Amino acid sequence: MFSIAWRYLTGQFHAADFTNQAWPEWPPHPDRVFQALVASWAARGCSDPERDALLWLERLDPPAISVPDHPRPVAAQSTYVPPNDIQVPEEKWKTGVYVDSYLGILPEKRKRKRRHHAATWVGDGECALTWQGFSERDFARHEPALRRLCEGVTRIGRSSSFVACWVSRKPRESRYHPAPDSRGAEERTTWIRLPWSGRLRELEEAHQAGLRPPPPKEVPYRTHQLMEDQKPNTTHSPEPVFSDRLLIFRIVSDRSFSLSHTLKLTSALRSDLIRAASLHDRDLLPLVSGHAPSGTPLDAPHLAYIPLPYVGGSYGSGRVFGVAIVPPAHGHSHTEDQLYRLLGFLIGEDGEWEVPISPSESIRLASDIGATPPVSLRDCTWLRSSTRWASVTPVGMDRMQNRRRSDPDRWAAGEVERMLVRAGYPEPASVRVMPVSVHRGSPAVFDVPPIVRKDGRVRRMVHVDVQFPEPVSGPILIGSGRYRGYGLCKPCTTGRNHARRR
Repeated sequence: MFSIAWRYLTGQFHAADFTNQAWPEWPPHPDRVFQALVASWAARGCSDPERDALLWLERLDPPAISVPDHPRPVAAQSTYVPPNDIQVPEEKWKTGVYVDSYLGILPEKRKRKRRHHAATWVGDGECALTWQGFSERDFARHEPALRRLCEGVTRIGRSSSFVACWVSRKPRESRYHPAPDSRGAEERTTWIRLPWSGRLRELEEAHQAGLRPPPPKEVPYRTHQLMEDQKPNTTHSPEPVFSDRLLIFRIVSDRSFSLSHTLKLTSALRSDLIRAASLHDRDLLPLVSGHAPSGTPLDAPHLAYIPLPYVGGSYGSGRVFGVAIVPPAHGHSHTEDQLYRLLGFLIGEDGEWEVPISPSESIRLASDIGATPPVSLRDCTWLRSSTRWASVTPVGMDRMQNRRRSDPDRWAAGEVERMLVRAGYPEPASVRVMPVSVHRGSPAVFDVPPIVRKDGRVRRMVHVDVQFPEPVSGPILIGSGRYRGYGLCKPCTTGRNHARRR
């Protein structure tokens, strides 16, 4: 299962129903989303991997649609606007002789035609198209291109329907599902316009001919799928604690940092945000600090701060190229807006954020990661789905081990499995613990500062190699210290499965 999700930044979806221009379209049709992805592909230079992803997407089975529960149609506003200018042949206007019909090009003579502006109030809820029944291998191949396409989508609907769009593997409750047979279900169905195999080619041909895409009424009947309006599914799958929308910053300081500096970097980042929240928005302090106003640790998920190193492959060095802020998965959009405003106080006009890391030293971060960022600064590096994940920074045990245990590695593997399930990930098929990481460039357990408990004791830390029975999407952060950059995992692309060590 994967979703293409989006949120309307203004809270309104501006689009007219294809059967009645005076009535708003609801729900947003998958073909409209597909056209937005095609527009993103064209604006980005028409790359071949992204075109292959679009061709794969148009051949998938119809998606289910997730929308906010209580949309409010806005009464369509009618206006009268001038139509296109009258086209006068060049050989006619060069003669200087004009007939009365040509006077229509004058402003005071131009006719007006009625236009409707239909809209639906959506609020800050998320919309999503969710596909199932596809090949996980094909999805893994096209996922980076799909993420890039979604990043380039600015609107879904009219030009005033601004959106933020992303790819997600989070389980969702879908309100509209494909109906296998429309007969006998007319009262509970809605006509939905879908992309079909060949839609991309048709859009390309229309663009090359200088034409708009064919209106829906000219699309063959088979491209319209009857969808059934059903009650939301009441069964809930485990949901991850952390969001898949990373706020990434690039390190532009002259000094280089390695993963052994993880706590130093993440603590400095957190401290600077706490200072800014204390001055500008104290309501954000629990989210930023992870502590309630009383000073006790927060029960709910909060912001995590992670390093973004170059590890893995044949040339992994462990150098940290950037840092990221990871919001909780169930944050509200107004809270995200508050966080963006808070970052606005910290980021200067040059787009850089200077974070103090000691009384005499600071680190400069840039919010612009560039058009072709390093691999470590691409969110797909940490979010793409995989059945095998391994730790980049050591995982801290959240419980102390009994010294009399005869098999401490077996106990640690069981603790990691428990922490994964509690964090909302599927139960792993196998867990292997070790003192070093399988990712080249990651430091060994004893090469990073330990996690110290309040009583002065040091938590045990291990590197892990986890195999899931099905592909799992990131980010994966587990264990004690996961909000400070420890327990960060990265998908593995090579290597064979391993047996369970318990």
